[in-house]
Amino acid sequence: MCGLCGLLGAEDHWSAGARQQASADPVRRRKERAARVRVINDVLASRRLTLRDWQGEAFMLSGPTGKSVIVDNVTEVWAAMDAEFGGAFDPLAEAP
Repeated sequence: MCGLCGLLGAEDHWSAGARQQASADPVRRRKERAARVRVINDVLASRRLTLRDWQGEAFMLSGPTGKSVIVDNVTEVWAAMDAEFGGAFDPLAEAP
């Protein structure tokens, strides 16, 4: 999917937190997104992957070689990680 289609076609997702209140408090929305990214990056660190906020509407998952994929929400991070970076990953498993 191109970036523009991703921005225009994205629907609200349960993981978006204060997204429904974005117009009332955009600062709170950005802080909540940043907090989610920090927590997910702690989990992804064992696989040398990182997640970044992308334009406040999606997320960019990147690997150690620079390969990146854009996902619409945090739920899609796990599927994209398996599909694009190989191997099954259980985010609840203990780190090796």
